[in-house]
This record gives sequence, C-alpha cells and structure tokens, in this order.
Amino acid sequence: MVPQPWSLNNASVTRATFVTSACAVGKLMPMTAVKITIDNNPTPKLFVFVRAKTIKGIEKLFVISMIINIIKKNFFRDSVQMMQFSQQLKDEEGVIDAAIIMCTELNKNALKNMELLTEDGISATENDTLISINCQDENSLNNAIQKAEQLLVSNTGNAENEFNNLASALDSFSDANIASLSIPGQFVKEIATELIKKQLHLFVFSDHVPLQDEIYLKNLALENNVLLMGPEAGTSILNGTVFGFGNRVRNGSVGIIGASGTGIQESSTMIDLFGEGISNAIGVGGRDLQKDMDGMMTMKTMEIFENDPNTKSILLVSKPVDDNVRNKIINKINNFSKKNYVLCLVGDNENREDSAKIKFSKSIQTSVLKILKSLDDDVYKKTKDIVKNQVDDSIKLAESLSKDLNMEQKFVRGFFAGGTLCYESKIILEQMIGKVHSNLSSDDEYSIKGSAPSKENTLIDFGEEEFTSARPHPIIDPLLRKNRILEDANDPNVGVIIIDIICGINAAKNTIAFHAETIKKAIQTADEKGRKLSVFVYVCGTEKDVSENELQMLKDSGAEIFTSNALMSFAAALVVKNLDENLIKKIRAEFLEGGLF
Repeated sequence: MVPQPWSLNNASVTRATFVTSACAVGKLMPMTAVKITIDNNPTPKLFVFVRAKTIKGIEKLFVISMIINIIKKNFFRDSVQMMQFSQQLKDEEGVIDAAIIMCTELNKNALKNMELLTEDGISATENDTLISINCQDENSLNNAIQKAEQLLVSNTGNAENEFNNLASALDSFSDANIASLSIPGQFVKEIATELIKKQLHLFVFSDHVPLQDEIYLKNLALENNVLLMGPEAGTSILNGTVFGFGNRVRNGSVGIIGASGTGIQESSTMIDLFGEGISNAIGVGGRDLQKDMDGMMTMKTMEIFENDPNTKSILLVSKPVDDNVRNKIINKINNFSKKNYVLCLVGDNENREDSAKIKFSKSIQTSVLKILKSLDDDVYKKTKDIVKNQVDDSIKLAESLSKDLNMEQKFVRGFFAGGTLCYESKIILEQMIGKVHSNLSSDDEYSIKGSAPSKENTLIDFGEEEFTSARPHPIIDPLLRKNRILEDANDPNVGVIIIDIICGINAAKNTIAFHAETIKKAIQTADEKGRKLSVFVYVCGTEKDVSENELQMLKDSGAEIFTSNALMSFAAALVVKNLDENLIKKIRAEFLEGGLF
C-alpha cells in the first residue's frame, strides 16, 4: 500500500522522466496509481508511484511523471479549437493531463501551476503554440504526441480556407459581414480594430482583454455602425448560426440580449421547450452592463431588435448591472420602445413593479414565462399548467428525499459550468437556507477560491478564470468538476449535490455519459458509508441536443433531472432544511412563477 503523500515518514519523492531513471538505483516494485496534492494545490492529480530500494537498502517512494513540452514556432489555432484538442488529448489512453495553448505569459503561468511546464516550454514565445503532455508511460506519451500533431494539422474545412494573414482571408471572403475572434486577449485590440474598420460585426470569444481595450473597441464599433459582441461573449445565435457555445433552438419572435452566455442558453432552450423560438440572440459580453462600459452594445442591440420586424418581444438576461446603466436602459425602453421587454437581472435586490412595456424577473425561468405571456396567451396558459405541476412534483420529491438524510447531512454543494446559473442558484439558496460560500461571492466572509475545499453550503463556478487559464472551459472539459463532485460525495455533511450539464454545439461530446458515470460513483460512495446522497441535475439543451437515451442514462445513474436551474436550486434547499410554508410560497412565486400564477 502506497502511503499518503502527507505521511511518507521522511521518504523522499523524486520526479523522474522515465521509469528506468526512477528505478536505476534499486529494484522495481509493483506500481500503484494514486492521487496526491502538490504544493498546497487542493486539486488532486494522478501520479504513478513505485516503491524501490536504494543501493543502501533504504526503501523510497518514486514518482513517475512523464511530462513533455513541444513548441510549434509561429503557429496558431483558434482558442476554441485548442480547447477541444486539449480535451481530445486527455481522452487518450495513458494521458494524465494535457494542454494545447498559445504561449502567452498568462497561459505559461497557468501551466506552471498545473505542473505541466518544462524548461523547454519556458522558452516559447507568445507567437508559438505549446503542446504539454503528462503520461503514465513512454508508449502512451509517444501516442499522445502523434495525436497532438494530427489534431493541429487537421482542418475543419478545406485546405484552401487556411490563410497566412488577415488580409488574404478578407480578400477571399469579401462578402463576409461578421468575424469571430478566439485569440489571446492581448492581441484582440489590433485584429479587432482592423476588422471593425472593414465594417465587419465581431463576435469576440476571447477573455483577458484589457478593460481599456474593450472601451476603445466598443466606441470604435459604434462609430462604424457595427456590433461588437464580447469580449467574453460565450454565446450568440445569428440567423440560426451559433457562435461560441449554443443550442439547436427553433426560429421565432423572441430576441435575446445576454451579458451571460449560459443565461442565453437556458432562456433560449426553455423558450424552445415551450414551443416558441428566437429571432436572434446577441451576447454583449460580461462587462457591457457594468459602469465602465455604460451598456454600449446593449443599447446598440436594442436598436437592432426595435427595427427587426421578426422580433416581437425582447429578453435581456444578466447578472447584476450598474445602477446607472440599468436606469438608462429602463428609461430608453419606457420612452422610445415599441416592443415588449422582460429584464432578467439575476441578483437584483429591488422589488420592481412591472409596467406596460417592461416586465421584471428574478430568475431565468420566470423571465421565459413572462416572455411567453407577452407573445401568446394560449401558449402561456399551457406552459403555466406544466410549470405548476413541475413545481408541485419537485416539492413532493424533496420531501421524500429529505426523510432519507442523516442528521449531519445539512448542506448543499453545487458545481457549475455556467457562471450565471451558479449565481442564480446562490441567490435562491441564500434566501432559503442562509449564506453560501462561493468563488462568485462579494462577501469577504463567504468568498473562497474555487479550488479551496468546500465548507457548509458551497457553490463553485468552474468557468471562472482560475480554472480556464490554459485549460478548456468546463463545458468542454468536465474533469476538474468530476474530481470535485467525487471529493464532496465523501463529506458526511452533504445532503445534495447540484450541477448543470450544458449540452449543444461546441460542448463536450458524450458529456451526458461522462456525468452519468460520475454521478453513479458519487452516489455509490455515499451508499458504501451508510448515507443517502441526492444528486440533482439541470440539463441545458433541446431535444435536438440531448436524446431520450441520454436522459435515461442520467436517470439510471440515480440523478434527479430538473427542467430549470431555479427549480433544481429550490428543490435542493427543501431537501436539507425544513422551511416555513410562507417562505416556500414566497420563493415559489418570485423565482419559479414570476407572480403570474
């Protein structure tokens, strides 16, 4: 049995490049794969340990870590592609960890923290692509290197659509009116400036764009009468085409403006579920509704939707906005709008009264209900009955599950791919069961790093920059979240674990199967220790994104599936705490029914 790394009894742990070098001074003993914590990093990593004896007969523990960095000089691939390639490498047999990145200083620092940066990688420049692979044996390493090379030379289109510079690309696509940027943030200003001056609308997926660069680019975009979607625009759907992450939703008459990618995804999929569709969904970037941005692109998008005959109602979804920006938007709608609006400002503490033109919502679910009511009363009435039954069923389920808990199981843990979904859950849970520890909390007492151990009620957004520097977004790479779910399943104080599973375009393939396996293991872990653990799942996707077989796979794992993030959060709170009936009615009305029932 390999001892835990914190109790090695003074035995040294030595990193070696190959097995032979680790065991050259002694006899090779059976190898054991274990997860350890390194340099106070609370995220466990898989390493292979071997026990061997030195020449002097002293038994020591050796780590076999086969890490290689390969530099591709002056080589570039779209960052979304690189995220997908990184995940495909990790899926290869024998690969412990892997990353394919542009060699910015930020990314190299992230690799260093992940223990994936070698001396070779340090020398790479920001114009280079770096392949970093950690494998358990030499054969796996060689196979992974070959796979990485294949991925990087592969092309999603025809070879003639590969260009060496921006000018030749623009010449070949002279009729293009939109460009998508997924490049390191420090390069966005230069490239975006050129594209904006060419009168191209821009979808900017890139993050780490300096604030002043964003301000400059959005002002330039307005001068040139084009849209700048982003930076950090997770989702846009334009004329049925998805940019970033998105879902296969039907066309319709709802226009969506989102300072939240997953907010757009949940609202668009729910609208689709209830039989309506969207005209366009425009992601304006996470900072657009903050003070410095002054809602520049939000205002521009409102004008576009106002002049679009296919858009009848408009939904704006965002985390809390600057007070002045919010008031500016409200005044513009009340004074100039010809269409109906629903403003879903998640976390807005004010109880705002609906007007003739504006309906306010505290959750994505209620915003969709209010949008449907503004469009078609018959559709709304059918939806109202469906939602009421879903809420009633969830309350009954929660009451049943709560009876199976031990006295110690008092807490909810939530691990999210969607930042807005995580924030929405935080708002609902805090009103029902008290303060929540989170990497999204603005309260110093309850703000924690995402990688820090959970305590009491904890919600973590795995899409925060802490996790995504040099590593794919959790919508693409669910591994870190899997590790955390299994870790917290061991905690005897946990009654419910809640997660979102974001499906659709550019999401990880087989994400449902992956999460189903994780959930099954988590529930089994608790069962083996005499506890009943509930795992609640919100699946964001339409019937075109998720098959019935996949949903059945989740059910077979033991998961309880919910139709909205708000409903999942509501039910989780009911499981771990007996609540006053009046509070239940209040939360139900505000976050699930929008005061419409």
